[in-house]
Amino acid sequence: MKTPPWVNISGGTWSMVTKAAVQGDVSWPAKFTASHQGAEEVLSGNGLPRRSGVFPVSPSDPAYAYNPDPTAVIAHTVRVTIPYNPVQGASAQCVGGVVGIAINGIPILDGFDADGNDAAGVETQDTCHGHPNAINGYHYHSLSPCLLSKKALTHTTQVGWALDGFGIYVEYNANGQLLTDADLDACHGRTSVVPWHGKEVDIYHYDMTMEFPYTVGCFVGTPSPPSDLVGVGRPGSPANGTPSA
Repeated sequence: MKTPPWVNISGGTWSMVTKAAVQGDVSWPAKFTASHQGAEEVLSGNGLPRRSGVFPVSPSDPAYAYNPDPTAVIAHTVRVTIPYNPVQGASAQCVGGVVGIAINGIPILDGFDADGNDAAGVETQDTCHGHPNAINGYHYHSLSPCLLSKKALTHTTQVGWALDGFGIYVEYNANGQLLTDADLDACHGRTSVVPWHGKEVDIYHYDMTMEFPYTVGCFVGTPSPPSDLVGVGRPGSPANGTPSA
């Protein structure tokens, strides 16, 4: 793998400011629903983001020089069943691959790439901090700015669900600052009052930060098996994306 110029290996850091983003602005016919069915929350969609860069990355795009995945954005079935009222277990469980689903139906993966590197730092992604691969389709490894409404830029807001059913949030401290890893436990979560099922609830949840591992570090509950992500890892049909201004 070619080390991108925005990555400082000796310092163990990377620059979001200088990182090359995949060019283009493509709109997609995204579909996603979250429905309460008895004791379960059912998350289902077609795996498409509302917008993305141009994938596969064009050789004329400066980001092409830095390890782009050759995969296109494709439609595929995403359907995950998680507990509506999740319960913490006696011990944490390890994560690997998909750790949750974002509020727009896009899979959220853990912080590592296939070689064990910081995926957000080394992978070639678009301005939504997403990209596709052949196994998971279009996905995120870190906090996507395209998940943040105007309110979510300053107020604690749910941005997804972990596979064990607990919510994933952007959460702010009393000074209006996004929480950091230092505010969270080893699983990248904590218990505090957050909006949950239409109410303000004091509950355990995960938080997305700007620091590795960015999202879920381990599961405190029992995660839905990866096989529940129907269509992920299977051939998909090309989607009809429409370039937008």
